Amino acid sequence: MTAKTTQWIKRNYKWALPVGFALLLLTFFFSMTGDATLRVGSIVANPSLINDAIEKANSNDAVIAEYGKISPTNSLAIIEGEVIYSNNNQMVDISLWVQGSKRRGKLDLTAVYKNDIWQYRMIRMRDKKTRELLMVLE
Repeated sequence: MTAKTTQWIKRNYKWALPVGFALLLLTFFFSMTGDATLRVGSIVANPSLINDAIEKANSNDAVIAEYGKISPTNSLAIIEGEVIYSNNNQMVDISLWVQGSKRRGKLDLTAVYKNDIWQYRMIRMRDKKTRELLMVLE
């Protein structure tokens, strides 16, 4: 019986070792990140939550004067940001970098999921260096 086991390993090591190593890395990754991957993934799958907040920020005169027109975000900005769910995934706090035509800033938003839509509780822009806050929606 050990001879067959040894032969199987000799025949299949070229794919068994890389697959085993990849599974080990995935297990390590998910054990270190916990549910952060799923939280960010749900926001990437629903970009309208962030894009609507950016649209509201672009309609604010103070934001336009300070940051310029804010460009829509890409998935990398969302992954780099912070997403915190609470209240049985019915409330979300998001903080991510956005790029305006004049300069870069952080967009913070809080939204509540009611009646199958996201309702914004707070949207603000902030400058990390000066700590200046511009409230878009309170």
